[in-house]
Amino acid sequence: MIPLNNGLSGCQLEMLENNIVRKHSASPSYNQRLRYQINKQKLFSNLTFKNIDAPKVTAVNYGDLYYFDMEYVSGSSFSEYFSKANLMDVNFVLESLFGYFDLLISNIQYYKPKVSQKRLIEKIESLENRTNYSNDLQFLKTLVYE
Repeated sequence: MIPLNNGLSGCQLEMLENNIVRKHSASPSYNQRLRYQINKQKLFSNLTFKNIDAPKVTAVNYGDLYYFDMEYVSGSSFSEYFSKANLMDVNFVLESLFGYFDLLISNIQYYKPKVSQKRLIEKIESLENRTNYSNDLQFLKTLVYE
């Protein structure tokens, strides 16, 4: 077991054998939020998205402090990727995101337009103070409002 940096939520992350990552709840009060993440991760890992790898959940424990195990998928952070990205890379990301949204829309059971729009705007706004790409985020906001 190799401890990793904690996530933004304060959850403990650790690397297990066979490229498995374990995420522990930050506290008993965070258990419900982690349960939502576990369910979302299970759902996403069973769908096929163009250009998006969704790690599979391999184990779950609902003890005093919840935790779950999932496959490790190597990647870059948002800021790392876009600090080196060229126009083709940005177009690749946009194409991937549009494919993802098209899939959600075609599976209406997972898509509620007003809820999705609100969540997307909240996510974009949460990134605004942590990036040098505020113009790009404003552009994404206009696309969400269309």
